[in-house]
Amino acid sequence: MLGEAEIESPLSNISIYPNPSNEKIYLEWISSKPNEEITLSVFDQSGKLILAEIMTENNFELNKNRIGSGCFFYRLQSDEIIYHQGKFIITQ
Repeated sequence: MLGEAEIESPLSNISIYPNPSNEKIYLEWISSKPNEEITLSVFDQSGKLILAEIMTENNFELNKNRIGSGCFFYRLQSDEIIYHQGKFIITQ
């Protein structure tokens, strides 16, 4: 669209593994802005926010006992800028 500036994400090489998982999910990335606070938001299938974590490190470990099992959607963002989004599955 005219007038919209494309925002380049400072995050690269984003990986989430294992996916699906039966216990833990690991999320890692490389950031060109190492001190930037990134918010990880996790939503259930209905779109309800079930977890929000502010991170300054470039990795995160999410345990099944924090969110249960199911299909989840996640978003990595800074302020209102969404850098990456995806989904993962934690089995029972």
